[in-house]
Amino acid sequence: HHKLTPAQKAELRKRLQRYTPRQVLGENTATASGAHWTTADVKQAVFHWYEVIYRSHIILTTEK
Repeated sequence: HHKLTPAQKAELRKRLQRYTPRQVLGENTATASGAHWTTADVKQAVFHWYEVIYRSHIILTTEK
C-alpha cells in the first residue's frame, strides 16, 4: 500500500488545521456538525486528497 511522503504529511497537517470536515467532506462527516476531525473523517480526507487508503494511525501533531 502507499504511504504519504513527509511533504504530504506536512501538507495534510496544514489542511486539517485550515478546513473543517464539513468543508471537505460535505454531509459525509462522522459527526452531525462536521466541526471537528475524527479518525473516520481524516481517513476520508486522506483518500480524497491523496488517493491513499488510510490503513494505520498517522500521528499528526498540531504544532503552533
